[in-house]
Amino acid sequence: MTRARMPRGFTLIEIMIVITIIGLVARIALPRVSQFRLKGRAARIVADLEVVRGAAFHVLGDSARWPLAPGLGVIPPEMQVYLPPGLSFHPEPGVVYDWRLTDMPGGDPGQAGAGATMGMGAEVDDPDLRTELQRALAGQATLTSGSTVYWLLWGPTTRP
Repeated sequence: MTRARMPRGFTLIEIMIVITIIGLVARIALPRVSQFRLKGRAARIVADLEVVRGAAFHVLGDSARWPLAPGLGVIPPEMQVYLPPGLSFHPEPGVVYDWRLTDMPGGDPGQAGAGATMGMGAEVDDPDLRTELQRALAGQATLTSGSTVYWLLWGPTTRP
């Protein structure tokens, strides 16, 4: 009696078919995953800007002045106590936060000039992330200056 040999493993054709199917599924799924990641990054930036916005209102409530703008990527000293300890104005590579205050001497709202602007911004190097951030802030008063998107508290059409 001879034993019939059972085939072991997969044939080359079967392996190629499975790899082709996996490739097709990946081609469909990966762009969606990338888009979800981009939306998540933009949502995190908006959440951080909301925290900065809240801190600015706390400073105004305690001192009757808005925080002064120390420069790109620098947390205004007046805001430090109102921000959570882990918040950074450099949240990820290619993204830097900015507190903007122009034409408002000493942060005094009573001295605001006609062109005064104030708000929090995110300088974003990645144009896709910048576009997604602008979408996430749709309906809010915003100002885009170069690669920085500002969510305005005080601007030509916005006053708190």
